[in-house]
Amino acid sequence: MRMDLATIIIISTITPLLMFIVMISCFYAYLKTRSKAVLIMFLAFLSSFVINLSAAFIPLFLVEPKLAFLYAGLAAQFVFTILFTWCFAVEKRI
Repeated sequence: MRMDLATIIIISTITPLLMFIVMISCFYAYLKTRSKAVLIMFLAFLSSFVINLSAAFIPLFLVEPKLAFLYAGLAAQFVFTILFTWCFAVEKRI
């Protein structure tokens, strides 16, 4: 799979920034609600943020490892989203 350099730069810099913003808002929501579901969502964005931030520090000429880290961040987000949905359903008795 081939991606141009601009796409990789945008993905590896914008994604951690967006994750950080959402992570801060999730933590603020957790402090307000003390909900386990919101805490799990905060942990989801925290793990994705750390993984994507580490991908940002991989040199640009190493395309495959950089993409592997970005995909790992997406996988972590997916797993935590499933946990969030389950925990939210248990809390709200859906």
